[in-house]
Amino acid sequence: MKKVAFLTHTLDGGGAERVISNLSQRLSSKYDVVIMLLDGSKVSYPHGGRLVDVWSDHALDHDNTSRDFNPLQLIQMLRSLRKALREERVDLLISFLEIPNLLNFLTNGSHRRIVSVRNHMSGKNKGLLGRLALNLVHRFTERTIAVSELIRIDLIENFGADPERISVINNPVDKEAIDDLKKGDIGIDDEIWRGRPVIINIGRLTPSKGQDLLIRAFSKVQDTFPGARLVILGEGPEESRLKSVIEMMGLKNRVVLLGFQKNPYAFLYRSDLFVLSSHHEGFPNSMLEAMACGLPVVSVDCPSGPREILAPDGDMTLVTEDTEMARFGILTPPWTEGDSAEECLVEAIKSILSDDELRESYSLLSIERAGDFSIDAAVSQWEDEISLILKSSDI
Repeated sequence: MKKVAFLTHTLDGGGAERVISNLSQRLSSKYDVVIMLLDGSKVSYPHGGRLVDVWSDHALDHDNTSRDFNPLQLIQMLRSLRKALREERVDLLISFLEIPNLLNFLTNGSHRRIVSVRNHMSGKNKGLLGRLALNLVHRFTERTIAVSELIRIDLIENFGADPERISVINNPVDKEAIDDLKKGDIGIDDEIWRGRPVIINIGRLTPSKGQDLLIRAFSKVQDTFPGARLVILGEGPEESRLKSVIEMMGLKNRVVLLGFQKNPYAFLYRSDLFVLSSHHEGFPNSMLEAMACGLPVVSVDCPSGPREILAPDGDMTLVTEDTEMARFGILTPPWTEGDSAEECLVEAIKSILSDDELRESYSLLSIERAGDFSIDAAVSQWEDEISLILKSSDI
């Protein structure tokens, strides 16, 4: 059996981590699978294969996985990773997220390398060294997998990726598993959901998710729907600031932060509308999971993913300047310094909550669209990429 290793920060509460969870379980019958973690103390997802904790210093903040590590930390991690690769005799190393991708590139051993890009890199604030590192990674690593078409275009046009060595594999959604879990017990008093519309957002509590701006927009939704509630699932460094925003805007008990939930589908299933408020994304798992639960979707048209999911028939590079009633959901303009983006988001939310026919129509379309991203199809695409690159190493 060929040995395939996955490299990431943790196996705890994120979209990339969930993909590794699914892939490791599906591929462990075909390959000798190892999951290498920069912090092996954080494991909440099921997995196939073995776990290897490649770095013993767990004092890092992994909430912001793209933050700059100091050179000494990077050298220490690289040394530990190279040692683990030698001991495990890995044939292929597949990395997820930016620091693991950089480490993967720097290992440069006899094994083959695939880097998986989960975010729109031009949408993130990169310094000169960061852009140089990205150029090196995507010019010289054997294979790059982007999670969206817009990310693929961005990597080619702005970071020197070779079009012949980059593919797109969208994040999958396990609809069968979600259907089994969504009617489960939420484990808390469900008073929030009784007789009122509930808007839900899921994501790490970080500035990039725009949850502070969503809270501000929600305060204006309250003018028309005073009984509405906003539920936010997730953990992260912005928690205390978001609580301050909620308190300052007088929204205590109307906006509820419920932290990380192992079964978010039960919360989604009980809600009325999913809103994605991010400044940038990759290919948002939370949106797909909400759609699999039958929720209509309103999303900021950020790069990348929302347009590809909600308006798949058009130009992926377009950005809406007004409210767009797309085929599978509603897109609103990206956040700007002015108030127009906020007003569009407020009106889109109100239009869904006030129109039963529109809400039901988009609910059915959500379920239809989620079916296009089956986990079987994604695993098959990954298997093809892995098989191709392993065969090339035997030539």
